[in-house]
Amino acid sequence: MARARRVGAVCGQAFLEQALPIEVERNGLHLWGWVGLPTFSRSQPDLQYFYVNGRMVRDKLVAHAV
Repeated sequence: MARARRVGAVCGQAFLEQALPIEVERNGLHLWGWVGLPTFSRSQPDLQYFYVNGRMVRDKLVAHAV
């Protein structure tokens, strides 16, 4: 639960209360994180964070695809 504590510290406890944890592994790809429910919709992407191999990725194409 250390990940959840960190997400709560960055995004706020309200986000964690209205988010679903996800973790999937297929074909050598491991994806994990939290997905906000529609009740936590935001017009700004300021709480979207993407990491690949432990490195932060800032890419509008990736953000738009998600």
